[in-house]
Amino acid sequence: MFISWCGEGVSGQPKALFSNHCQDFEDYLKVSLCFTTEMFFRNANSLLIPQKNNFAYASQINARTETDLEEENITKSLNKTSTFIRAKTTQEKAAAPQTSIKQVSSQFWNQQKQVDQQYKQQMDDHKKQSEAELARSKEAEQQRLQEDAQKMFADCLFSIFTKISLFLSFFLLLLSLSLSLFVQNCRARAVAPGPHE
Repeated sequence: MFISWCGEGVSGQPKALFSNHCQDFEDYLKVSLCFTTEMFFRNANSLLIPQKNNFAYASQINARTETDLEEENITKSLNKTSTFIRAKTTQEKAAAPQTSIKQVSSQFWNQQKQVDQQYKQQMDDHKKQSEAELARSKEAEQQRLQEDAQKMFADCLFSIFTKISLFLSFFLLLLSLSLSLFVQNCRARAVAPGPHE
């Protein structure tokens, strides 16, 4: 269907230009001119050759008012053509059993509501699953941190006890050395005669 619309308020030169433009557009939809190099070498005057476009239309309506675009006028125009599609008139549409727009709309929105509920349920399940995974990962991280803290505390205690034991062993060594020196001094005084003897 090709509808050329030129409103009622258009008059004079713009209307004349519109008819020329409309004719050019019709020609373009039917046939276009194509350049071929083969024709260029054979005949310099035949550079452009006509080639059929795939933009064929079944019927044309020249519309000036909105009444020209009513459904009855369009169906009459379409039914005059020899296409395999036959547009139904308003009486034929009324005779055929049809569902109302409200029924179609309510069916659509009921289906959409079910789809939305399923999507919401999936999103809730996904959210619960991700929250459970997050809680498990937090718990595992907390347990790992506690284990690391206990290990560091044990290492710290071990190093403190090691240092204390080294200090005590060094202190005992010094004490034993000082006792042995004290004992040797005492013996040396006991054996050596005094100055008055």
